[in-house]
Amino acid sequence: MATIGQPLTAPEAGWKRYDDTHPAIKYITNNRTYLGTSSSSSYNGTTSTIYNLHDRIAFKFDGTKIRLIVLINPSRSRNITVKINNVAEGTLDLYNKDTSISQVLIFEKTNLPRGTHTVELIKNDETNGFSLDAIDIDSTGRLLHPDEVTTIKDLEVGKRIRCHYQAAVNTTGVFSGLGEEISDFISASSSATPNGDFYFIMVDEGNDMKKLIADRNVQHSISWNTLNSSGVSSGSGLPIDLGVAGVNFNCRLLTGGISSTDKDNEWDEYIVRSNLKGSIVAGDNYVWNWNGIYSWTSSTKETTAAQRVNRGYTVTGYTWDVTDLVAVTRGFRPVLEIEASLLNRVFIFSNGNYMRWDDTTKNWDVISATLPTKQQFIDHGMDALPDWSALSQLPGEIEIVTWTEEENAQRDIEMTAIPQDQIVLPTKDINIRSVENIDSFTLHVMQEGQGVIKTAVSFDSGLTWYTRSSGMWVEIDLNNIKTEGMTPVVLNAITSSEWAALRGTSSTVRFAYHLSVEEVTDLATVNDLVSQMDMKGTWRKAVHGTDYDYEYPNNDQLTVTIYQSGDYKINY
Repeated sequence: MATIGQPLTAPEAGWKRYDDTHPAIKYITNNRTYLGTSSSSSYNGTTSTIYNLHDRIAFKFDGTKIRLIVLINPSRSRNITVKINNVAEGTLDLYNKDTSISQVLIFEKTNLPRGTHTVELIKNDETNGFSLDAIDIDSTGRLLHPDEVTTIKDLEVGKRIRCHYQAAVNTTGVFSGLGEEISDFISASSSATPNGDFYFIMVDEGNDMKKLIADRNVQHSISWNTLNSSGVSSGSGLPIDLGVAGVNFNCRLLTGGISSTDKDNEWDEYIVRSNLKGSIVAGDNYVWNWNGIYSWTSSTKETTAAQRVNRGYTVTGYTWDVTDLVAVTRGFRPVLEIEASLLNRVFIFSNGNYMRWDDTTKNWDVISATLPTKQQFIDHGMDALPDWSALSQLPGEIEIVTWTEEENAQRDIEMTAIPQDQIVLPTKDINIRSVENIDSFTLHVMQEGQGVIKTAVSFDSGLTWYTRSSGMWVEIDLNNIKTEGMTPVVLNAITSSEWAALRGTSSTVRFAYHLSVEEVTDLATVNDLVSQMDMKGTWRKAVHGTDYDYEYPNNDQLTVTIYQSGDYKINY
């Protein structure tokens, strides 16, 4: 049986292992230097390390249990938060004072309800790295990317769906298993004889069509002529069967521009410039895998009709070749078009009628008093729900109605909204009765875009609230906290003498927070408030059994029970 803190070089029975370089693992960091670093003692010969404060590793998995395999050594982080389904499950300490040890089991969580779970590993210090080596889950489970979906109905810009591709040398192959885990992924450098999985990433939607691009070249050593003879290189593309009834799929090549200065093409629009509504970094090789290999496009070089354009090798790379060239540096990166005429067409049922919103007249039009026909969905169905200003005009309860030819079909609705400005007030005071002196309060936040975080402080249980202005304490009305409250920077800079001047002899303190955002991509989150204080009086040693007791529920948890009132320091 595996033990926390000890090496586990292979998954045990009932488990299976995914390497740190698996495409389903998302590394959210500005420092990509140490991702997939070679290490002979690590699982599969690599580890991936994040170094910056608040760097994150994210993934999902389908199953009931998870283990994390890491590298520990004298220069590894001691403060990594593990969140499962957005609930903190513990803090990882990867420090080992004597030597480096690879493939160490550092975390285990079992007995989760069967289903899909989200996982985040968050780095909370500014020094030392966190090196992920591998992830173990149920042998019957599956690792998924945070943006991965398994059905086309859930696709939207920035989401991705898995697919399988198999082919012989210089032969257009067969796509299958959309949304399924069929096998390991095709190498990022591609293969002449692929037989593996990859991701289609959705980049655009319109005119009843969803457009997806492969995250890699699914095949190299294939000529443009071969792709053209199968229909893939043509403007209309090649219809393919991916086993979804009533949905048409079409496979073709990207456009690449007729010259290096022609930027009006799909490679530049989606690969180079698009962040896919904030879900990726534009041009990221860890998303698009363009490094060291070109992709055939359907574009003809403007000065040479017999040659076709290749894009890649670098993110903006541009070259052209004869159409019969077969080379390991020339690859097939498919575009998938999904005819979505009925996938997302909807009506609203309200007050006995099926209706659609007319954005021109700003009115609801009645389409039918009975269940609409398939043709009515095609002709009049809405491609998307209108915003809340339109929906709020409807009386009473509403129903959202879609068309499907599936049996026992289910649909999910995801609402994206900008919340109203929030003032967060405490329910109780912080007791500082035994505090001689307040050294500092430090507010840790996450703030992006137009997100606003302001705060105010009270030493009289919320009767009066104060902020800092021009180096002085100023009383404010909480209704004005957004404009007059303290920013986290101002709060964190308040000195001990300034705290003492406001506190006086008060034995309590409380804080109020204002949080607001203007766009759905903004962020305004308070992580924690950390205090440093000097305590009154002297310390005495507590008596075990009289003042306190303790127990170890498991290998990585200590529970302390306090029997007497007062302030305690726990050394462990």
